Amino acid sequence: MRTRFVMKKIKIISPVVYFVAFFVLNLFNAYTLTSGYFHANLSVYQSVGGRILAILGDFGVLLLLFCATCLIFKKNRGRCNTLMILSIILTVVILFLTVFSNMFSLFFSFSQLTSFQNPAQMSLILEYAGYIFSMFGQGDMLIHIIPLVLYIILRFFIHTADDKKYARTSHKLLFMGNSVVFMMIPLIVLNVNAKGTIQEVSMTGLYGSSFAGTYNYYLYSASEVIFKKQSQDATSQEREILTQFLEQYNTKNMTDLTDNAYYNLANGKNLVILQLEAFNNFALQLKVDGKEITPNLNQLLEESYYNYRFYSTAGIGNTSDCEFSVLTGLYPNGNDLAVFDFNGENYPSLAKDFKEKGYATFSIHGNDGAFYNRDVQHIQTYGFERHIDREEIIDRMESRNEKAEIFGEWISDECLLQESIQIFEEYYRKNQPFFAYDILVTSHTPFIKNKEIEKLNLDGVTHLAESCLDYYHYVDSAIGAFFDELKTNHSDLYANTVFVLFGDHTSSIMKNDLESILNQKLDNVQYRLLMQSVPFIIHCPSLISDETDSRVRGQVDIYPTMSNLFGLDSPYKIGADIFSDDESLIYSPRTLDIIYNDYVVLSPSKKVYYTNDKITPISKKKIETIIEQFQHYKYYNDMLMNKNYFK
Repeated sequence: MRTRFVMKKIKIISPVVYFVAFFVLNLFNAYTLTSGYFHANLSVYQSVGGRILAILGDFGVLLLLFCATCLIFKKNRGRCNTLMILSIILTVVILFLTVFSNMFSLFFSFSQLTSFQNPAQMSLILEYAGYIFSMFGQGDMLIHIIPLVLYIILRFFIHTADDKKYARTSHKLLFMGNSVVFMMIPLIVLNVNAKGTIQEVSMTGLYGSSFAGTYNYYLYSASEVIFKKQSQDATSQEREILTQFLEQYNTKNMTDLTDNAYYNLANGKNLVILQLEAFNNFALQLKVDGKEITPNLNQLLEESYYNYRFYSTAGIGNTSDCEFSVLTGLYPNGNDLAVFDFNGENYPSLAKDFKEKGYATFSIHGNDGAFYNRDVQHIQTYGFERHIDREEIIDRMESRNEKAEIFGEWISDECLLQESIQIFEEYYRKNQPFFAYDILVTSHTPFIKNKEIEKLNLDGVTHLAESCLDYYHYVDSAIGAFFDELKTNHSDLYANTVFVLFGDHTSSIMKNDLESILNQKLDNVQYRLLMQSVPFIIHCPSLISDETDSRVRGQVDIYPTMSNLFGLDSPYKIGADIFSDDESLIYSPRTLDIIYNDYVVLSPSKKVYYTNDKITPISKKKIETIIEQFQHYKYYNDMLMNKNYFK
């Protein structure tokens, strides 16, 4: 009789451990994302009740997926493999939101997919691949990747031969029903709490994720997109309320305009606005490794008005949102691309006001006119008479047997500015005053390698930081050549023109990149403020003396400032005149941080960050008042757009 020896398999780790790890890993990733511990760009919500609801909502989603997996697969091998795949997918979602928040300081919203109306938008996204890859060296990315890697490794130690049933089918269905309840409760509370607030008008992904769970909110948000209703125009009652809101900014009700020393000072002068692409203020008067980054702009500051506490008010639409703010005096809502979602022929506009005064008005950009719908919206919504795009510039130069310099998809900034002088001169020779809006583009992220961009070869800075500064140095050179040409060969045109230069939005470099440039450690709020801060310069030595201003101002203040300076008949002055002592309400449509001279109120968390350590801390009541005033303004500002008030 032969004895048979049976090798008994040793159970290393029970599948139950893997099942539990599925919940722990994915709840951890969602929680760390919305808590902001590892994400410097986000101004996060800090509510214990919100955290509990968010965990409950995400637990409901994970429980639903787990129960569905157990129903579909009868063996533990299939269940474990499926949970691993689901974890990879959910981690990719978290990583996408992390990358998005690093670049734009807010969470993704499905409404932002309208950006694909832009020509070549996909190729632009692909160009960010290297830029995104560099983020994976950051701790805020690794915090989500490492747990997933450990989870995948753990899979090889799970013994799946034991396929005993952990629960009856009826129990699994019951658990699935419970999971739906867990998902619905936070969503119901979310919508109830949002009623009558800024989140009702335009809910941000960060807010929804913080109070209903990241996975839960995005499932809900996706369903809203699928079953989306057409936006409704304002009812007669809503129009009356919005009209009352605007009345406080109606110029007919203002009696102190002429008290401003700069009022009507530039009457009859030309206005040229140069909008610098992704240009941060930290670059001005900066030396890195002994090299001056912006020598021409630094020289310009010596005979110009310069505000170094000036902030971008752009939302997710970046450059196009900046144009919206500057030209209408309104804030974009932060979530949606204003140029696609909020347009209408009755918006107040700087270009329309200049046209009423007899000025020729035109905008110039070195890209396809259809990009951001400029060839349509710059005419219809903003009221310019012309939009001069890449093709027209190329045609103009070819007619003179000259070749336009193209960087990738765009006319180079130097070429654009030199051709702009030719266009300005055509109007000036006809004694036609003009308002020109030049939109530069070369320093567009992700700072793709270009042999025409001089490398500064800076030591001590990261690769991305060096690329950013190389591009800034090029833009500075193009601006220097622009003013040299004007002063040398077009001196009368130069003397009779007011020049405004400002950055449109953040360069999107990472915290460690900025720290390498400044050679100092930054906390999260310092980093956000520096990234939102853009230069603002007014240059016209015959009218405006050199001055360095530290009062907090923003892009929404450009409209009322130019309106007063040129004596325009504007219907509304919503922002503050930059030259006045009026306090301006400056906030980030992305992070909802409210910026004052001595402190910043982080409205999501209701915390205060002091930029001046000598100031007496403000009271809790004052904080509540500031947030209430901000929310009141933003609610009606966003309603004007959402309800098509200016249609």
